[in-house]
Amino acid sequence: METGGRDPLEEDLSLDESQLVELHFGGGTKVVPPPQLPSVGSSVPHLLEGVQRAHDATLLELFETRQVLQDTRRELSQALYQNDAALRVVARLSREREEARAQLREALSSRAAAATASDAATVGTKRRRLEQDDDVMETKATKEAAATAADATVEAPPATEAAGTGVPDKIPADAMDEMVETWKRLSKGRKKRVISEDLAEPSALADFHQVGKKSLHKSSAKAGIMSLCVGGSPDGDVTLTGGRDKQAVLYSRDTHSILQTLTGATGPITAVSLLGTVAATGSSDGMLRVYTTAKTGADAEYTLVGSPVRVDNDNDDNAEEDGSTPSPVVGVHVHPTGTFVVATCQSGRVVVCSLEHPHSVNKVAAFSSPTQNEEDYTCTALHPDGLILCAGTSKGAIRIWDLKGGTIAGSLS
Repeated sequence: METGGRDPLEEDLSLDESQLVELHFGGGTKVVPPPQLPSVGSSVPHLLEGVQRAHDATLLELFETRQVLQDTRRELSQALYQNDAALRVVARLSREREEARAQLREALSSRAAAATASDAATVGTKRRRLEQDDDVMETKATKEAAATAADATVEAPPATEAAGTGVPDKIPADAMDEMVETWKRLSKGRKKRVISEDLAEPSALADFHQVGKKSLHKSSAKAGIMSLCVGGSPDGDVTLTGGRDKQAVLYSRDTHSILQTLTGATGPITAVSLLGTVAATGSSDGMLRVYTTAKTGADAEYTLVGSPVRVDNDNDDNAEEDGSTPSPVVGVHVHPTGTFVVATCQSGRVVVCSLEHPHSVNKVAAFSSPTQNEEDYTCTALHPDGLILCAGTSKGAIRIWDLKGGTIAGSLS
């Protein structure tokens, strides 16, 4: 009645107070008024008003959501800008770091080049001194040869034997004559040689890099190359390697193939040498093996000459047979004559062997280092002319052997 006097279900019907029905509860006369209905939604206008308020609330919420979205976009844009700035800083720092590294490498290269040039000057001085020494030795050898010719009717005394051994401590006269003749010939040719202009400069050595690799020793036990000799074959093509697998491999650099595998050693191959048609190997069991071939190039087939020779003592039996502890061979060199092999073991013993084709290899001289019990030999190098042997020791010293006298001519520390 308070909302317009209309029936809420049928709007065409009007209502007044006379149409109200009085309700009585129980037997009393007390009248209880009916509960009041909420006015919201009781009519279409109220429904429209509620819809309008809901619509306004939705629009307000949408406005606030869009405002939050705009703030979020602004924060995201700022974060992206800061990230881009950080990336630019990192790029600049990386560029500066690379420039600093390049400057450091250039400085190190310059220092290395200066040091190499200084070393080259020192080596040149030492080379001139050695050439002067060679001239003195050549003059001395000529005088000795003349004296020998004058006393040809006098029989030379036999070479003495090292104390406690059956091998002479000096190279016999006939073998030394052959070595001296070879030394004279090579020394004269070496002095007249012209140094090639195509040799690498010290500064170019820093740019060397690996261009390929080849696995030669494929044993399932211990892989690895322990010794190497390059360019000793007649054509300069063959490389000889010694490995932990107790094998020596002849490899052709031109055809990139293995020409032959030398077997028979009972220990890892610690030293190898290849010169002309003669190849020699030394192993950790103190044994020396010499191989020869009658052919060259890809058709060469090396065969073992005689029996292995033990370097560390005069007993040619291997260490397993005599129960001794072997001294590993640290250096093997085929002499320029092609008929002798010089081998050195770790204990400091130097042995010169004569190659008697094609039957045997015999010891002709053995030298023992005076510091044999104080230091170990680790590596050796034979002078190209064949009369000087250099040995590096575990204490950082270099012992220079005069093969002609069988003594140490000097030392470098």
